[in-house]
Amino acid sequence: MDFKQLFKDPFVWIMLIWFAVTFFVFLIPQDYVGPFKMGYWDLYYIMFLQPPVMAAGAMFVIFILMGFKSQEGKFWLLMFIGILLWAVGEIVYYYFSMVAFVEAFPSFADVVYIAGYVVFGAGLIYKVLNTKVALTPAKVAWILGPILLIAIPTAIWVAYPAITAPDYSTLALCVSLTYPILDLVLIGLAMYILLAFFWGSYTPNGWIIIAIGVILMTIADIIFTAMNWQDIYYPILDMFYVGSYLAYAIGAIYQIKFIRSLMG
Repeated sequence: MDFKQLFKDPFVWIMLIWFAVTFFVFLIPQDYVGPFKMGYWDLYYIMFLQPPVMAAGAMFVIFILMGFKSQEGKFWLLMFIGILLWAVGEIVYYYFSMVAFVEAFPSFADVVYIAGYVVFGAGLIYKVLNTKVALTPAKVAWILGPILLIAIPTAIWVAYPAITAPDYSTLALCVSLTYPILDLVLIGLAMYILLAFFWGSYTPNGWIIIAIGVILMTIADIIFTAMNWQDIYYPILDMFYVGSYLAYAIGAIYQIKFIRSLMG
């Protein structure tokens, strides 16, 4: 199945339209008050929370199709749980910051977020271990290159400010440094999966889209953290997060179609 077949799926079009509508919602002035006293941040979270739910749902369908006893089923289950934890983390963060009006960082939301990274990463590791590639120094360089490319700005704009912050608690420092470390691990795994396709390994195209989603999420994390240190942030930049979740969902839908085509 080629990528063109994806655009015949109504769920893919729903996600692309959701992405476009979310973009315009994020451009609304933050002092906006709509019907039922619904403010900007209410609309923001309504739009923002749907993509991870869509992605988790699509991955759960693949898990059901493949079954827990299969290798494919196991890593799709792990990635489903990981994205579901991210969605729960977003809800907890929203509650702390917009409902309870308490400090949302560090908080229980970070526990859930980090658990999501670990479980999602375990799913990617499982995929990597089942994707055979004859590594050479040149191929290793192709994997490590993007990691270093991201590690340098991460060290400058994320790690250094966190380490040198005089009013940062040990807990806040540890949490702040955990995210970029996990991001670098995920980007390495994503690059392996992405490049395995071009190196001739049997990697269905849906995994390419999912690997791109990991890259988008890493970029989003760096931008979010770096700008937070400057006490400035533009919600429109969260489109990187929205794009990453939708990439996970669309990649999973591709895999569903691919699996069903094999089943006949």
